[in-house]
Amino acid sequence: MFHEVVFPLSLDRCMSTHEWLSTIIELGDQSEQRIPHGKDGRRKFNASIGVRSLKDLQALLKFHALRHGETYGFKVRDLVDYTVEPGEGVLQYVYDGVAASFQLQKIYVDGGAAWIREIYKPEQGSVKVYHNGTLRTEGVHYSIDYATGVITFTAGNIPAGEDVIEWEGRFYVPVRFTVKEIPAAEFFATMEEASDGSGWVVKDGTADLPEVGMIEVKDYT
Repeated sequence: MFHEVVFPLSLDRCMSTHEWLSTIIELGDQSEQRIPHGKDGRRKFNASIGVRSLKDLQALLKFHALRHGETYGFKVRDLVDYTVEPGEGVLQYVYDGVAASFQLQKIYVDGGAAWIREIYKPEQGSVKVYHNGTLRTEGVHYSIDYATGVITFTAGNIPAGEDVIEWEGRFYVPVRFTVKEIPAAEFFATMEEASDGSGWVVKDGTADLPEVGMIEVKDYT
């Protein structure tokens, strides 16, 4: 249950928190057994960061209503991680010359470990795909499902053997709201009329706005 729409408010000051779930079992000799849950973590956001005026609040109320509260997912940009740069988008697959469709990926690596993250919501218009270093043309050499992040190569362009497929671009995170209602009265209590008569705005110096949580979803279609 997902709507292919982007969260409408500015999240220029919004950063995700990235939660990794593990079970920690303490053993008798004070050592630990650590069991990770899943190959990926889960990102969380606070939608209230984008509310700076009464117009923003009205937009948030409308957007929340159209998503039926927590029911339908949507897309949001994670300020701290929304690009795939050169070298980060080399698709880690064994190409047999038959399979034509592959999930987009982003690689994170340091001296101790590597993690491959699947990308499900690439931003249309930002994606570049390279086959053995040569830039390919969307609609000619391949197509992308922007709802799932799956790239499909056309006949005659299917990778095989030691081929290297790499992509660059931007992407969104699929999320849903974690609240059933927006605390509009609490937001309005932080506002005052702007001195230039442009409407109601959040008072200067206001730091604590009501939290409106958003959480990453894995059922992204």
